[in-house]
Amino acid sequence: VAGGGGRMPEFAAALASALTVSAIIDAAIAGISAYGANSLILVAERDGQLKVAASIGLDDDSVDALSGLTSRLPAPISVAIQWSAPVYISSPTILAEDFPHLADRLEDSPAKAWVALPVRDSRGQVGACLFGFGEAHEFPAEEKAQLFAASALLALSLERARMHEFQGALAAELQRGVLPRGQLTASGLTIATRYQTATSGVEIGGDFYDVVQLADGRVALVIGDVEGHNLIAASLMGRLRTTVHAYAREGHGPAAVMARANQWLADLNVQDPDPALFATCCFVVVNPATRELAICRAGHPPALVMPPGGRPRGLDCEAGVPPRRE
Repeated sequence: VAGGGGRMPEFAAALASALTVSAIIDAAIAGISAYGANSLILVAERDGQLKVAASIGLDDDSVDALSGLTSRLPAPISVAIQWSAPVYISSPTILAEDFPHLADRLEDSPAKAWVALPVRDSRGQVGACLFGFGEAHEFPAEEKAQLFAASALLALSLERARMHEFQGALAAELQRGVLPRGQLTASGLTIATRYQTATSGVEIGGDFYDVVQLADGRVALVIGDVEGHNLIAASLMGRLRTTVHAYAREGHGPAAVMARANQWLADLNVQDPDPALFATCCFVVVNPATRELAICRAGHPPALVMPPGGRPRGLDCEAGVPPRRE
């Protein structure tokens, strides 16, 4: 454990760069050996209950015995949480004295000494971090300080990773909610779509697409992008998609739909001038019966046509300017 303090910055950096729970566990596996430990248990509050958030180097029965979460009998972790005080167990003999009901259950444990440390999350909820050591030994003051620092780092890093994963799931669900659901269909056409985000993590894209069946048998194909990768961009994207859809159903041509969408964005600026987001859009009306199309681009990349067996080519159309909130 003498090298534990020296490797604290390295351990902290590894935890800081870990964005998922699995990455935190990987960093912990590599890091606890610097403190002389061979096993680890993290207990944290989740859904209103204390639960084992992660464990390393121990079987399920040992984790259950040391945590005491499923028993009314005391255990190192439950005592540390209850009294908000560290519990040091320097050998199996001390374990048998302090927790006699656990001696048999932990007889074959790879750890022969343990320390359970109370930790608090960002909301002040008390959890615990337990380190197990392969040999019996005492815990000098310097080592105690190192282990306290390591336990706090682990607990906060795990909380951050769980929040990151939750926000990512929330972002993905929001993204799905503002895009068309299910298979898009239109008379005379086969529609296929694929949505692939350009970023990873919790960022939300402002890209949108839609298919609108028009009254005269024609079909409007829409694709666009709102500036930004956040909740504001996603919200505006959903509203802009609905606006373009509504103008198309009124029977306006591509240029008129883009002009009205542009005015809609400009009017939003009067109502809510901050932030000033802009959007690009490509609007194509296809007549399946005549194989004719009309297209209007507002700052968006050109649409492509790919004939059977041929090479894709861009449709010649002036790009115009993005619809903007001015």
